[in-house]
Amino acid sequence: MTCDPLMTLQETADYLHMSRSWVYERIHSIPNFKVGGKRLFRKSEVDKWLEAFRKGSPLALL
Repeated sequence: MTCDPLMTLQETADYLHMSRSWVYERIHSIPNFKVGGKRLFRKSEVDKWLEAFRKGSPLALL
């Protein structure tokens, strides 16, 4: 089994080298889920989203 780290909104922003507000503005396009009111992001899903964003996928830009 491989480890797929979970990241908070701030950790995701840091990982992407973007601001918290930039990530929050894209909260509906970047894959995430809520646990106890806290948004969490799987690193592997953020990486897939980022690759689609890089390739210009319209879904990634929402």
